[in-house]
Amino acid sequence: MKETTLELYSTIFQYVIPVLQFILLIIPFLGSRAMYDKRYSNLFKRISGRGKVLFVFALILIFCTVGQSILLNKIAVLNAVNAEKNLARRDSLNRKKNEEQNLKVQEMLAKYGFSVDTKNDEIVKILRDPNLRKLTIVNGESPILDISDVSLKDNVFNFKFVSYDASSYDVNVRIDVFTDNNQNIVLLKKDLNLLGDIKIIKKGFGTTALHTSEYLARYPILFFRLLGGYKKYDGTAYTVQNYFIFNRDDNDKKFGQPQQFWVSKIKEYYENRGLK
Repeated sequence: MKETTLELYSTIFQYVIPVLQFILLIIPFLGSRAMYDKRYSNLFKRISGRGKVLFVFALILIFCTVGQSILLNKIAVLNAVNAEKNLARRDSLNRKKNEEQNLKVQEMLAKYGFSVDTKNDEIVKILRDPNLRKLTIVNGESPILDISDVSLKDNVFNFKFVSYDASSYDVNVRIDVFTDNNQNIVLLKKDLNLLGDIKIIKKGFGTTALHTSEYLARYPILFFRLLGGYKKYDGTAYTVQNYFIFNRDDNDKKFGQPQQFWVSKIKEYYENRGLK
């Protein structure tokens, strides 16, 4: 249900509840007959019509009060989720702009025979090897793309992508999600593109990717396979295939590397189905 619809219902309850409270307050003073007549043995007959009306309005008030409480709680959760998404989207856009600007600077430096050593934050000279007829970059580190953490809050998964040693470019990765059923692997989601249009992950800066899924949040244990490719700033291509486990109920360590048993099970799943 959309947030605007929830707010509309909450506003209706906000006006209905005081009206019901006022009606319950004045009903006992309306009419001359008592609301409870002991002359009748049947409990239902002992309650007068005015008493029955009072009882009905009391039930309606209870329903409205509980309903408003539930709606306010849902609105608070949606506001928190939307705020987190907007913050992550804004941070992602700012990082993307900075990365594009840095890439332009690197391309300009390359034209004049220089490059940026991201590890030591230095500008280094590009040496030309006359024998191999290619460019050799001094102090060029290879990037290592990985996921450093996964967390879950209100059905929203927060994936933190990192690039160690150097920045990663032209990032194109997907995630498959599994769970276990009596030590058998079950595929839940395939080819999740969490990074969207983000193609550069800067060294030393974690890139956050959010994924909302009430379906996946039901499972206490999830396995992730990260698969894809990326490049170094000089165009060197790399591939990544890593496996992770997320245990929702483990308070000590929710995210980490799975046991080799589970890695083998996931690999067998692909092999038995002829998948990659």
